[in-house]
Amino acid sequence: MEIRFTRSGALEDLESLVSELSRHPEVEGILILAAAANPLPEDPFRVFLGQCSLPIFGGIFPQIIAEGDAHSTGFLVLGLRCAPRLKVVFGLNNRPSGSTEDLVGLPDSDAPEKSTLFTIVDGRSGGIDGFLKDLYATYGAQISYLGGGAGSLERVDWPCVFTNEGFFRDSAILAQLDLMSGVGVAHGMQVVGQSFLATESWQNKLQTLDWEPAFDVYREQLQTYGEVQGTPRTLLEKSREYAFGLSRSAAGEMVVRDPMFVGSDKEIICAGAIPRGCKINILKGEVDSFIKAAGSARQQAQKNYPGETPPVAILVFTCYSREIYLGDRFCEEIAAITEDETPVVGATTIGEIANLGQHYLEFLNKTVVAAQVRCRFSP
Repeated sequence: MEIRFTRSGALEDLESLVSELSRHPEVEGILILAAAANPLPEDPFRVFLGQCSLPIFGGIFPQIIAEGDAHSTGFLVLGLRCAPRLKVVFGLNNRPSGSTEDLVGLPDSDAPEKSTLFTIVDGRSGGIDGFLKDLYATYGAQISYLGGGAGSLERVDWPCVFTNEGFFRDSAILAQLDLMSGVGVAHGMQVVGQSFLATESWQNKLQTLDWEPAFDVYREQLQTYGEVQGTPRTLLEKSREYAFGLSRSAAGEMVVRDPMFVGSDKEIICAGAIPRGCKINILKGEVDSFIKAAGSARQQAQKNYPGETPPVAILVFTCYSREIYLGDRFCEEIAAITEDETPVVGATTIGEIANLGQHYLEFLNKTVVAAQVRCRFSP
């Protein structure tokens, strides 16, 4: 894997990096992770994608991770020594649950246990959880899944995932690679206070808890923990260490749901679905527990890595709200993942994607996903 990084957000600098990697004799595909604050013109970017000679895929994320920290502008370009098999799934918001017709078509790997399915979704779409359930039903547990939610918290209905075919919104990119990967997942949050029942919810909108408006219950709970009062927006901004926990992970940890916005009827819009009738707890994280969790994710990745030769990189997809909360200490989360001289690169995301062991595929929030990777045919 050839890794290139620039802090520049200019399209011409991206074109230069891609041109360089395209001439590399061992590069067969390119993954691009772009920062959301880049001044990226949509039409010229589409032309650039269509003119690329190699298979290309990627997404635009809140930040990219390189050189030990997160960057709000720039491009991370990975030259892959294995050709990606690409598929675009459109219309996640209105996609019927249980459908698999739009997922089939990726060729079978001759060694699925050493294959990875990169999954990059529009993180603001509402149908991600159902899509991932159907994806797992189609390709099963042998393959490793890795990816995250692209997009920006500030921009809605915005194209943020792409291939040579174009630049898309409300869609998912699937890229199957002959890439050995060991994946680790952790969040470091703990239960505080009592549990509640999600009495009314739809996709990622939590409407009531125990039949009371969800935001009223959430605000009351935070006030008992000493959080200041304020408008819905300011309260969410001042409580980045809190989230909801769903008791549905077969791997042991609760699945986290990050509150993002408050609607006009006091419903809370989360970065991921909340099933009606599930039990919900309030979770809290601390700076030290977040950093410790990153180290735990690295250890899991080491344990799950199937290769006999060392990995060439550690890919990281970690929640944007973790970076906001950790602030200047976010570099310590990356340091906790770093091992020897292996480069650590990736992105902050609006939701993280990984399969939890051999159990099922999950859309995660406020979580760090770390993966040790190496192309199967790399020397």
